[in-house]
Formats: sequence, structure tokens, C-alpha cells
Amino acid sequence: MGDFSGLEENDYVSLKNLKVEFRRNDDGEEEGTFALCFWIYIHTCASFPSDILVQKQPDVASSVPFLRLDEKKKMKLFPLLFLHEDAPNPDNYVPWAGIPCASTEIEFPLKKWVHVGCEVLRDAVRLNIDGEIVGERSLTCSVNKDLHAEARKRLYLECPFENENMLHGYVHQLDVLFATSSVKNHYAKDPPVQLLIDHSSTSEIEEECDGVWSIVGGKASCRRSFSLDVTLLNAFGRPVNKEFEVVASLLYADNATFVENTGDYESPLLMICDGVEYGSHDRPCKIINGQISFKLKISQLSSKCDNRLFVIRFEMPNLGKYPFFEAVSLPIRCVSRSKTVRKLSNPNGEDGSAGLIPNIAKPNPSSKRIKLGHDIPFSMLKQANNKPHNSRAWTSNKEKNHGMSMSRRGENGYGAENNNSSGSDNSEATNSDPKSTLGISNPIPDLIIFKYCMGGPAERCQLLKEIAVSASEVQIAHFAKQVSLFSGCSHHQHQIKIAQRLVKEGIEAWTSVSENNNHVSWDNLVFTINQHFIKIVNTPRSLTNQDFECLRRIGGCRDTVSQEEFERIWSWLYPVAFTLSQSAVNEMWNSVSPVWIEGLITKEEAESIILQQCPGTFVLRFPTSRSWPHPDAGNLVVTYVGPHSTINHRLLSFDFINGSSSKKTAVKPLQDLLLQEPELSRLGRMVRSH
Repeated sequence: MGDFSGLEENDYVSLKNLKVEFRRNDDGEEEGTFALCFWIYIHTCASFPSDILVQKQPDVASSVPFLRLDEKKKMKLFPLLFLHEDAPNPDNYVPWAGIPCASTEIEFPLKKWVHVGCEVLRDAVRLNIDGEIVGERSLTCSVNKDLHAEARKRLYLECPFENENMLHGYVHQLDVLFATSSVKNHYAKDPPVQLLIDHSSTSEIEEECDGVWSIVGGKASCRRSFSLDVTLLNAFGRPVNKEFEVVASLLYADNATFVENTGDYESPLLMICDGVEYGSHDRPCKIINGQISFKLKISQLSSKCDNRLFVIRFEMPNLGKYPFFEAVSLPIRCVSRSKTVRKLSNPNGEDGSAGLIPNIAKPNPSSKRIKLGHDIPFSMLKQANNKPHNSRAWTSNKEKNHGMSMSRRGENGYGAENNNSSGSDNSEATNSDPKSTLGISNPIPDLIIFKYCMGGPAERCQLLKEIAVSASEVQIAHFAKQVSLFSGCSHHQHQIKIAQRLVKEGIEAWTSVSENNNHVSWDNLVFTINQHFIKIVNTPRSLTNQDFECLRRIGGCRDTVSQEEFERIWSWLYPVAFTLSQSAVNEMWNSVSPVWIEGLITKEEAESIILQQCPGTFVLRFPTSRSWPHPDAGNLVVTYVGPHSTINHRLLSFDFINGSSSKKTAVKPLQDLLLQEPELSRLGRMVRSH
């Protein structure tokens, strides 16, 4: 019944080249009924409404819509010409809005593969999205069967020529089916693939409040390496086991042109392989088992390029220029580390930071013993595990009455830094050996506080590891307070206060499973992590295979796990487990009906749960891009469908996480407080395989 040009099996074809022709049916199926099934990726659409496919017939001068996106970006399936009495008349124009049709309830997503099934029956049309019926409309069959049969032989569908420069998209695996029950089967076979950046894997990248990545680059002596993973996934989110070469390029964010080489003719984007730097174009990497890890450096600075922002584009050149075979990072502001520090520490500056750290321009040589940028692994701290700590064991507070509010900061960033002077300088402590001041009676020096406030994630992490095993509980509490004061972000306090227990239990977990080996098997580590998780959370609910798959991606590990990879997992998981140990959240974690927290899921998984849901549907998750000691590590995020069917993400701010354990006011349970929010009305549910 169906012939179509420009599309071979398993190929991707542009919408503008798509044509579906109908032939007289000789197979005995009910005349006029069929299901048109295909995967579609709409890259851009300049205006709405916009026709995706129109119905044409050589004897008719004008065309009528078959599949279109309306002014609200909803997909609509129209009646078929010469089959339905309700079909629009090409010779007698009426507004398309008045034609009965099947429609989706929410916006059709762009830049994402979606399966569409258009079922045309004699008395109805049905629209399927991702294997499920989302819209159906009863219609009246044409009474003139002979006219219908003859006219249908020359009826065809195509993307309208006038939309060629307005609508850009691609189709995969198009087929015309006679058994309409096969729509789900078509959806399940041969899904398309897409190249994506795994944002949960980023390391040494600071995300600013405006959603821009801040990366330290420039000269070889100053630039800092950063890493991220790129994945090749099918439309169901599963890794694709095919080997392809992936190339990384640095582009300008505003016009997607290549960033020029530096004045020294050095490539603007460098790839690190076995400790050696290569120009990224000279070193393609092979994606294996659907994943590849990139370790990169940027040699060009935004300040040298009129303060323009960059992006990194990953592409598979051997597969052609398709937008779904490219992955583009968030905008990047590449800054000079030394330049930033000089500006903030200028004794005569006008930014209010003068006097914050006495003699910061010429610190005492002894203050250099704690070096920023030099990671202190857990193995260096093992000896501290056998030393008695001055602080009592950290225990999670189990208060039942806590307040909650939805933060309007958004998920990205945690507020601007405030570097005002504290007015309480201690020059003796500042100019002395920092380690010698970590006794019980002395506070942690202002210099260390300043370094923590100015440092990146790795620098803060290494400082907290050392402080955690050297300082008393009183010193750490004072340090947390001062950091929050100088940085302008009170959420730092929680991450600093849990440092001692996080490091101590991390050492115990790694030591118990590694037995002094540098690598351990993933299967052995899973058992140990699950034991510690259950103990910390105080829960009967174990982590699932899907939870561990999420942890594996966060750690960037495979069948064997290094100590560094374990630390990445632990730094993300421990704040999550600590949050879950709090009574207000623990009750929700242990709830079976309903399931309030869908385990450890990514942002993309959360969005897929509520994609086709009505406004007010929400799920709870933990941000996979926030690891200790990031201020938002372990915080819950609400992913929900907004009033206009847009997907939004909001951080939840819990008073008890930030140290307000003294509050005794009785309030409603957290789940009731969530449902009181005007934007939240019903809990979404994820169907997980076991």
C-alpha cells in the first residue's frame, strides 16, 4: 500500500525530501485503513502553526494538512481526503481550526527523537506518541467508495515546499502498516540514536548563576584540565554498542564559528591523552559501549576574544552532518585564574575586598604548605582513620517538624559571591603555618577561609579533606560560619559540617572493599556501597540496579573501579544519603504507595516521566551534577510541568539541612507542603524494569 522515496531502511532522511505515496491495496485488508509510523526529530521550527505533512493529489491544485503543529505547538492529525466526510475541502477553504482532528494535550518537544503513529480508520483517526494513544477523533466515512478508491491511488503526503526554510527535521524508520495494532511493535524496533553530553559527569567545571560554565584556561602554566562524558544513546536512553569516532571542537557560542588559534598558534581546545596535550582535531576518540570520557583544556581566553562565550561541539564526522549526531555544551566563559585572583585580592581595589586577607599579595612562605589544585586522596588520610577525633561522631538529626520552601534560585548556581571584609583580621594566624593553627584553641586562619571561598570544586574538596581530619568540631563550625559569611552563601555550612563523617566513612568503605588494592571490581563495590547507604539512611529500602547504573555514570567507571572513581561516587552519594536520613525526607524515601522519590534518576529521566503529563505533575530527584562540597549537593529538586506545559526544575531549601535543628514549630509533613505549592498537583510515576 505504501511507497516512499528518499528513505532507505535504517537511514535518516530530511523532512523536505520525504514523500509517501499510496497504492491500490491488493492484500485484502480493509480498504482505506492504515497506520503511518515513523520516528521524527524536529530540529527547528521558525513559526507556528506549521505543517509537517500535507495531503496532495495531482488533480487538486491546493493541499490540505495531514499532520501539523498548531499555534500552541500541539501535534494534530487531520482526516484523510477521499475517505472521511470531515476532511477539509481543498476547493472550499475553511479555517483549519474548525476541522475535527486528533491532538496531543501538551507541546510537542523539539530537538528530541519522538515516535509518531498516525492511525487512519474508516470512522476515526488516532494519534500515537511513543507507542501510546494520546488523541483520537471519531469521523464519518465517505459514502462514495468508488470515488474514494480511485482518488486514493494518486494521493500522497509530503512536507510542503513553502516550509522548506521554516521547518527543519528528520525522519527515521518510516513505514506504512496495515495492522494498526502493530504501532507499538514499530515503536519498539530499531530506535534512532542521539549523541548527548552527560552533564552528571562534569569535573572541574563551575556552573555560574546564569547557566554559563566557568573554566580556567589560557597559558600552559595557568590552564586547568576538566573532564566530561559524551554518550551515544538510543531513543529509549540505552547505550548503543557501536564504535564511532568523536571529534571535539571549540566554537563561538553566538555564531557557531571555530575559535581561532592562540597567538602562539596553539589549538584553542586541547585533548589530554596519557599526560600529553594534543589539538582536539588531531586526536579523534572512539566511543565504546555508548560512552567516551574527554579530558580537555582550553588555551584561548574569552577576554582575548572580545569577551565572547565559547561552546564545545562533539560530533561524529563519519556519520554525516546531522544535528542529532552532534552534542553542544552549555556556553563557556574561559577565564584566567591568576587574573581573577589579582582582581579580588587587590589591596587598593574598589570591590570591597580590601583588608579581607592581610598581606595576601605577599603571603608568608609557610602559608604555601596547603597548595590549591593538588588533590588529597582518601589514601593519604588513612592514617587519620586510626586517630581519635576531637569531635563526637556526626549523627543525623531526626526532627520531625521542619519548614520547607521552593527556592527560586533555579537549579543552576547558588548565588553571587559576596567578598565584603569581615572586620576581624587575625594577622598572627594568617601569617603563620596554617597546619600549626589547627589546634583546639585556634580558629582556622583567614587565609584558608579565603582560599576556600575563591577555590574551585577540587580546591575546596582537598582543603576540606585535610581540615576534616585535623580540626575539631568547634573549629569546623567556626570555619563553616566564616565561609558562609564571606561567600554570601549560607548553604556552604552544611557541606562543611558533614565533612568529618563523609571522609571518615569514605575511608572505611574503600578500605573494607579494596584490601590495599588500587582497583576493585564493580560487583564487590556495589555490595559495600549498598551496606553503607542503608546504614546512613537508616532504611530498609536498598539501592536498585537502576540506582547503581546512575552511580556508575557519575563515577565514570566500568567493570573495575579506581579509588578516584570511588571518591567521585562517594562525594555525590553521601550528601544524598544524609538528606534521606532526615526524618522529613526519610518517610518519603521509605514510602511504597505512593513512591515519592523515584530512586537515583537523572534530569533527563525525570523529564521523560512527565513529558506527556498534564500541568502540575512532578517528580523528586537529586541533581546529579552537584557533588560534595558544592552547596547544593544532596538537595532535592522538583521537576514539574508548568502552566504552559513547559518542564521546570526547582531546588528545595530545607531549614534542617542548613542547621536549623533548634526549630520546634509543628508543621505539616513535607509531602503535604509540596502539594500546597500552586504549581504542584500530582505525583508522576516512573515504571522501572527489574
